[in-house]
Amino acid sequence: MCRSRGLAWKVGGQWMERCAYSISPRPTQMGVSDTVRRQVVNFTYGQVISILLVCTSIFTNKLQRNDALVITFSTTFLYVLLAAVFVPYFYVHRCASVNLPWWFWLVFGLIDVEANYWAVSAFSEDVNYAILGLILHMTIPVVTVLSYFFMGKRYNWFHVVGCVFAIGGIVVIFCVNNEGGEFPNQMKGNLKSLLAAGLYALSNLLQEYAVKRNNVGMDANVEVLGKMGVTATIVSLVQMAIISEYSKVSDVEWSAENVGWNAGYVVTMFIFYATVSVFLRVTESLLFNISLLTSDLYSALTMMWVFDGTVPGLYWLAWGLECVGITIYSVHEPVDLTKAAEPVSDIPVAVVVSTPVDTEVTYHKV
Repeated sequence: MCRSRGLAWKVGGQWMERCAYSISPRPTQMGVSDTVRRQVVNFTYGQVISILLVCTSIFTNKLQRNDALVITFSTTFLYVLLAAVFVPYFYVHRCASVNLPWWFWLVFGLIDVEANYWAVSAFSEDVNYAILGLILHMTIPVVTVLSYFFMGKRYNWFHVVGCVFAIGGIVVIFCVNNEGGEFPNQMKGNLKSLLAAGLYALSNLLQEYAVKRNNVGMDANVEVLGKMGVTATIVSLVQMAIISEYSKVSDVEWSAENVGWNAGYVVTMFIFYATVSVFLRVTESLLFNISLLTSDLYSALTMMWVFDGTVPGLYWLAWGLECVGITIYSVHEPVDLTKAAEPVSDIPVAVVVSTPVDTEVTYHKV
């Protein structure tokens, strides 16, 4: 196990350890003030994630306007950074492994690369960024279907109704026309975002599968980010050759401004990957999903105030449908049938148990 649940994205891991501890439930009875404080901290972390998402779209837009957006080239630096930070930490600190074959990491890396490629490609079109953000929420219904068939999860009517509302929001978005001609490539961007949402769903499923293997705790997060970073780097380099991005890189005028926008994108995505990895482990899915909804609100405001664009009236109807759908979906956690088949050992493991009233830590033998 990694020492003191340390994580590699801060030297010694102490910073992220304190972050995880600050938003994790305590193994004691919590009063109202403790519960409120924890929820406020959780919500704050969620807003940080939302702001990071908005920042990535801003950096992408700036690079596109300067003719300096080379998609795979930019994301390659993200994967190199993930591998450079997490792989050495994993081996130096002798972290416990989830023991998955090399081809799993290769498939995982390939899917994640393509998900980011199509998402950034969608945002690089002449489109309304706020609308694309809503379409990316199709990840949730797709994950639901995949988890049912491949992860042994079972859902109730809350999840079904929630997905129906979310899909309804997507349908509304696709019905938005472009009468003014302000965004001529909107439909093309919408379809790319829909493809990216499906790929992100696959990536999320593989990450969940890896992280939940062997009960190795935070060690799994370190290994997943590190090894995915390695294989994704390899895939990215090959893809750059296939789609002739190397020549595009040489054609770009790499001024200080363009280098800065590219660096901002890479660093923002790195922080996003690391933060989400911890946030999803120690907090409720409801708060995370609501945080993603607030990112849509920030995207709409950015579209209007930063890029002097407009947001169609149907956007708010679609956003409202997704708010209702995702909130309903997140009220109840799905049942994981695989947990019932896990062997019993003598090692007590802390398990977070969420209820509508409170969240506490109990200890079970798993």
